[in-house]
Amino acid sequence: MIQNDLVSGGKSSENVALSKVEKYDPLTRQWVPILPMPSERSEVGVAVCNGKVYVVGGFNDDFSALVEFFDYTLNSWTEVASIPQSTSSVSAVFLGDNLYVCGGECKYGVTNAVHVFHRQENRWASGVSMLTKRYFAAVAVLDGCIYIMGGSDGTSSLSSVERFSPDVGEWEKVTAMQSQRSSCAAAVLNGKIYVCGGLRHRRNHRVASASRCYANPAYRFVFQEKSQECLYFGATQPSRPSKLFKCDGSRVEVCTNSGRDVAVGVRVGFYWSAFISDYDATPDFVVKLKKTLESPFFYNTEGPTLNYDDGGPELFNLLMRSSVTKLGCVWVTCSADFNFYGLMTFYCLTNQSPPGLKDPIYEVGTGVCSGCPQGTFCEAGSKLCARTLSAPPGERIFKGFKCRNSLIAEEWRRKMLNVHNDNRRKLAKGSQRGEGGAPLPTAKNMNQLIWDCSLEDVAYEQAVKCTESVTPPAGYGAVSSMIWTKAKPCNAWNKTVQAVKDIWRAGSTKQASHKKVAGNDDFSQMAYYKTSGIGCSYSWCTGRLSLVCVYNKDGAAASVKKLYTKGGAGDTCKSCEPNKNQKNCVDGLCDVSLPYVPSISTICPRAFSSFAVWLTDDLRTIALDMHNYYRRLLAMGWAKDKQITYAKTAAAMPELTYDCGIEELIMGGLIDCAGKPVATKRLQTYSFYVFKPYNAPVEEALQKVIERWWSPLAEKGIPDNKYHEGEELENYVNIASSQTRKVGCGISACYRKGWIEIQCGYGMDEYIDDGDDIYEAGKTCRNCAKLKPAMRCSRLGGLCVPWGRSLF
Repeated sequence: MIQNDLVSGGKSSENVALSKVEKYDPLTRQWVPILPMPSERSEVGVAVCNGKVYVVGGFNDDFSALVEFFDYTLNSWTEVASIPQSTSSVSAVFLGDNLYVCGGECKYGVTNAVHVFHRQENRWASGVSMLTKRYFAAVAVLDGCIYIMGGSDGTSSLSSVERFSPDVGEWEKVTAMQSQRSSCAAAVLNGKIYVCGGLRHRRNHRVASASRCYANPAYRFVFQEKSQECLYFGATQPSRPSKLFKCDGSRVEVCTNSGRDVAVGVRVGFYWSAFISDYDATPDFVVKLKKTLESPFFYNTEGPTLNYDDGGPELFNLLMRSSVTKLGCVWVTCSADFNFYGLMTFYCLTNQSPPGLKDPIYEVGTGVCSGCPQGTFCEAGSKLCARTLSAPPGERIFKGFKCRNSLIAEEWRRKMLNVHNDNRRKLAKGSQRGEGGAPLPTAKNMNQLIWDCSLEDVAYEQAVKCTESVTPPAGYGAVSSMIWTKAKPCNAWNKTVQAVKDIWRAGSTKQASHKKVAGNDDFSQMAYYKTSGIGCSYSWCTGRLSLVCVYNKDGAAASVKKLYTKGGAGDTCKSCEPNKNQKNCVDGLCDVSLPYVPSISTICPRAFSSFAVWLTDDLRTIALDMHNYYRRLLAMGWAKDKQITYAKTAAAMPELTYDCGIEELIMGGLIDCAGKPVATKRLQTYSFYVFKPYNAPVEEALQKVIERWWSPLAEKGIPDNKYHEGEELENYVNIASSQTRKVGCGISACYRKGWIEIQCGYGMDEYIDDGDDIYEAGKTCRNCAKLKPAMRCSRLGGLCVPWGRSLF
């Protein structure tokens, strides 16, 4: 982006590399040719620095090492030092005054190499290689760090994300994106990374991803990590498994026990593995494995049978066992390093071992669902014994990480959790020194802490305030520290972990026993035995780093007299709950469940905590931003209308705001899962939909439902821009009407009914009647000033926004 113009190069529709360059003015929506590049290239890397556009590498019959920059002011191209390796499809970005060129494709294949161009010295240097080979990846700089997202490894698209901190000098994994995508774009706005569009590659096929971008927080990436060990399915686990090979793109491990039995294991959230028996780990092992993997995985069959037949399709019988509760399918790929480039297959695996000979596959009952085990319910649609996927209040819902803030590294969470548990473990084992260096009493009932994403959200809301002291919710504890720092590195491991150690060490010197000491609150929060949940976060303030940790119990409360139950040598874990069960001990700490803690909303801070099980600020943001996205699309003349190609532009389309009162009205009725909309006199108008499947992510369900409400414009069209009662366009009209000013939504996941209920209500200035215009057609934003109160056009165009707020 230079002076509001976008610069683009490219390739023709005939797949010929071009030297043409055009600029785009988003205000006039016009493309204008500018001075072409001196050379014809496609698949180039592009980065901007100080008003100059640098074009790196590319392809035109061969890979290119050429580097040129376009000076927007002088309207000229200048060649600089060539990149050391001729490469195309690189990810290029400036970090400070240096140009980082990451990955790409060269004559040797896809690479993870990084080259750094020192602009002032006109020279290249080798950088730290990425963890993963990738090309066509998105790249962005945030908080002084480089983020590489997605791309392709040459076989399939990637969802993985890694980050480079120049202060640490190494790449680290961060939370992966929800979808695999390459050739995507990335941009940074208001401290968030937005990833838009792209392709999903599978062998020689490409599927386009949605190219629209909503202004909701950057993709809430789902954390996945490589397998750390091999687990086995259908056989005895080898005593000493040895790793034969690993396909990095698919996170596949192959292990063997003394050369006879082989297991292929994959870890994606939880462990799945497939067992292959009677193969020798000889040089021709890979050829045999390839032949096995390429054979059909499931065979044709007439249907389930009551008894296991050793001559029948074992895998089908395994899948049909009533005891199977987990099914995992993974797309397995391997690289050319093992001489079978392009090998791909699906694995679909369950959490049960194969049945024994003649074992029953399922129980014959007197009626459908008559034998559903405790803790399950009969799903209305499928008549299967289903389990609730999201726990209601009071039950455990968060396990491990997978938190919302994808810009905090999983490793940082792990280090913060470990330093807290390591400190508590010292008390549990009697090795913690206290006042005067004397050992503190052994703790008989010290709980192990579990990371709670809801508590992390609370900690983040406190950390961004950049205050010396913080106020946690009632009944919860908190420890905070303002850490002085000269720079703003993206990696906060060392400083934050050291801060926790320092707080613990200072507090322990004030303790002479297991009793709480007045004024030693931080230590009390960290050492209180009943605490089982923790969530920490941080935020950069001017010259300081704000660190906050929130705990699910208040160890400094007046009612707390003792931090733990003291014991003697050998008493570690002897009083673990429940019922003083020492079997619940994990390396000196009591293993307890983590109760559900609803997140605190900043959008609707007075929302009932019971609603927070289903409705979060992420969902509120998605709902609002999708509504405004469609309204802006319509107002600017880009909304497709089946009958007139594009709908008419809007002269005064106000931006919507989120209404918590509407949300409360809807949620109060939706929680009953009645299968019908909440209709009260206080709701002016609304849209309602019952979404299936019930176990879809609620974010995905909400997005698809809003897309469905908007779809009649493109599927049927409204050429006259008139509202007509009784037609199937009312949901569209609710979103598109210029009278609509507010929106509030409710979501209820009705697992017992087998669906998700979604309803959005709308606040309007005036009701729209039959025959009325849905909105005033005319030049975009022409009449914003005539609205009441008067508004002005957003700098992004399309929508009218109030005076006194940001134009964005």
